[in-house]
Amino acid sequence: MPMKQLTFDYSPAWLLVCLLVGLAYAWMLYSQRNGWSVWINRMLFGLRWILVFMLSMFLLGPLLRQTLRSFEKPVIAVLVDNSRSVGHAIDSAQLRVVENQINTMADNARSLGFQLDVIGLSGDEPYQFSGPQSDLAGGLREIQERYEDSNLAHVLILSDGLYNAGISPLYTPTRVPVSAIGVGDTIQHPDIIIKSLSYNKIAYEGNRFPLRAELAIHHLPDKDIAVSVAVNGKIVDTQKQNAGKKTFLTFDFKLEAAAQGFLKLDVQTAPDSQESNLKNNHASAFVEVVAGKKKILIVSSSPHPDIKALRAAIEKNPNYECLLHIPGVKELPAGTLNNLNVDLIIFHQSPDVTGKTNELFRTLSAKKIPYWVILGKQSPIRSLSQMGVPVQYESYGQWDEVFGVANSAESMMGLSEDFNAMAGRVPPLHSPFGKFSFPSQSHVVLWQRIGNVPTNRPLLWFREEEGIRVGYLMAEGIWSWRLHENAITGKSTGTDELIAKTVQYLSTRNDRRRFRVFPVADEFSDAEPVVFESQVFNAVYEPVFGNQIELSVLSDNGKKSDYSFTTSPGSVRYPVSGLPQGIYQYTATSTVEGKQERTSGRFLVREQDLESRNLTADFGLLRQLARQSGGFFCLYSDWNQVKQSVEKIKPVQVIHAEETVDPLINLKWAFFLLLGLITIEWLTRKWLGNY
Repeated sequence: MPMKQLTFDYSPAWLLVCLLVGLAYAWMLYSQRNGWSVWINRMLFGLRWILVFMLSMFLLGPLLRQTLRSFEKPVIAVLVDNSRSVGHAIDSAQLRVVENQINTMADNARSLGFQLDVIGLSGDEPYQFSGPQSDLAGGLREIQERYEDSNLAHVLILSDGLYNAGISPLYTPTRVPVSAIGVGDTIQHPDIIIKSLSYNKIAYEGNRFPLRAELAIHHLPDKDIAVSVAVNGKIVDTQKQNAGKKTFLTFDFKLEAAAQGFLKLDVQTAPDSQESNLKNNHASAFVEVVAGKKKILIVSSSPHPDIKALRAAIEKNPNYECLLHIPGVKELPAGTLNNLNVDLIIFHQSPDVTGKTNELFRTLSAKKIPYWVILGKQSPIRSLSQMGVPVQYESYGQWDEVFGVANSAESMMGLSEDFNAMAGRVPPLHSPFGKFSFPSQSHVVLWQRIGNVPTNRPLLWFREEEGIRVGYLMAEGIWSWRLHENAITGKSTGTDELIAKTVQYLSTRNDRRRFRVFPVADEFSDAEPVVFESQVFNAVYEPVFGNQIELSVLSDNGKKSDYSFTTSPGSVRYPVSGLPQGIYQYTATSTVEGKQERTSGRFLVREQDLESRNLTADFGLLRQLARQSGGFFCLYSDWNQVKQSVEKIKPVQVIHAEETVDPLINLKWAFFLLLGLITIEWLTRKWLGNY
């Protein structure tokens, strides 16, 4: 029942005045006889008295204050670890028993004043036990977020204590006790487990690449362990080792990258007769064989610490190889320069004031190879435009200390928070002083900032010149950024990102196709959909929508699947689910302005079989989780103890009070009461012939 209280804006003593006003008004109207009986006169007198009293009372601003109380039941959330490893521990006959036992516990909890909710760890049906991974910490976080504004009293976890995703649940803070129900087998059976495969995801055609298989051996002493490797289904190498007393073995293989494309590597151990779990005796890996590394040539007039910083950042990527040419210091053969085969040229302070690299700059910049010009104190600032650099300084006489400010209007580089955090605390670069003109059709990535004053002068900018991409950095000293960042954080992530993304953008050839379909990643797991993104352009390369796209996906075993979808604004991605592990080729076609367009590519799907790697339950983790949060631990096999422990949880209801304050005059019943009083009085007078 809501609690109600009547209050006034003015002193309640004025109610006496309101009574007197109503009494006086009714006396003046009904003190004389009006041709009807005394009791009717008294009734009309009372109606008018009440009506005038209420109308005058409303002038005092009466407020009706109501307090509504509600009681929220405490919630017990049951988190069921419905991953495959638990499914291995519970046979098919027990699955329905588990569901019935939890449902019975829910009924008992309601009789004790609780609300019991059952939630699956992987977000699916809690009793299917088909989840591809176990993230106990993530499950606990999700429950606390879901019941953040609710009366969560307790969390129960039905699990084997194994997790293979996320962090340990022991490091997940909880605001309520967490209890655990242990299910599974804690006995370690004889087993050979492929724990991990170490390899490079990219290999170069014609080279040999390493593969390391790390095995765990449980309760199989003095056994000969054989491991074989198959490439695209054909066994290419087999090795044997005797386990002796060891519990950990390492096998190293050298494999041949014969041809470009994806290689599927299947690593298999020979099963032992004592093993009960053979699913962890196999593991797969995929290696992409590419034609060769991208070559980046650095041309400089003299040695400079910037060159070392550039090379260190570029060669972090195994796909890149740096070549260096400094006249008189480190020179490439003349034949190499004449028949240059590189993907990008970096001209550091070239052309230069001494003229050592000017002719080389003219020759190489005319070869239709993307290049990046970095200015410095050896650059001929006054004659840059004469050398082919599209920059004209109005005046020049000294050097400024400048900082870099990311251009928020330009997203082509997609610089991360690592760069933004770095840019605010690194030393300044050295740039030529003065205003300068540059082509209007340019993409500015970084603006110059002098002190705390931002300017409209670009620091790093790109443009296209005769179909090739060209970049310009208007300062030297990027080595100090890398050195300073490494001194503060122990790594040079932000500076290396800027250099690497610049090199990647400039060395990537323009794709002028009007129809593109491509997977958003090169690799997917079989537990997630493969997502394709589509792009369709008109003759002036503006995006258009509404095209129907036919997509064909072919697996490595020859199975073909066809799909069809239509693009629309905000919907240019199409997911394909249910693809098993393997290497796939795809072909997409569409009609663009009456012309048939076609694109193709490949991707791979990896098997995510984390659950079969380890089937030995870890009740120690569950006990520690329950102990540190104030909960209890029980074995699933002792269900009576589980029920007794749940019954000991004391329900604590939360009382919610909601208070509302409404002016009495706004209430509907007050309006209808006044209307009823005046209507009855008027109809009675009219019936008796008095108006």
